[in-house]
Amino acid sequence: MLSAVPGDLPGYQVQLRDVNNAPLPNVAVVLDFSQAPTLRLYSSQNGGTTVNCAARTLTQITDAQGRVTFGARFGGYSNTAIVEVDSSGTNLLRTVPARSTDLDGVGGRTDANDLNLFRSALFGPFRPECDFTLDGAVNAADLMTFKNEIFSGVVQTYCP
Repeated sequence: MLSAVPGDLPGYQVQLRDVNNAPLPNVAVVLDFSQAPTLRLYSSQNGGTTVNCAARTLTQITDAQGRVTFGARFGGYSNTAIVEVDSSGTNLLRTVPARSTDLDGVGGRTDANDLNLFRSALFGPFRPECDFTLDGAVNAADLMTFKNEIFSGVVQTYCP
């Protein structure tokens, strides 16, 4: 199972189960950004996430319920399902699109340039890269996600 993370935190939730529908704890789940050269991983990620800048991957270990929740930190976006989700680094589960409020992938943060891009989607034609909640519209829920990032003031460093 792979879904958008509920609430204000954009990201991905993965739940692994075996053929008998039992949770699979202690399994590595990897988000592989290597096929998405326009996405820029941040070298610092949320707690529980290991970043490998050289391989362009993020890894977490499933909990007792077989779940991980990635709040992946990166700049740029891909409307094409290009980020690979693997279990144990070998089993491709699926490919997913990627959304970041750092839309332009410049400066290591969500800033005024990104606000301009987001504003055009909020008040103009639909731009899927601004649909952070994946509900098919750019609306107040997406604005809340954007607002949280732009006002956080956090500046990140991109992976080399």
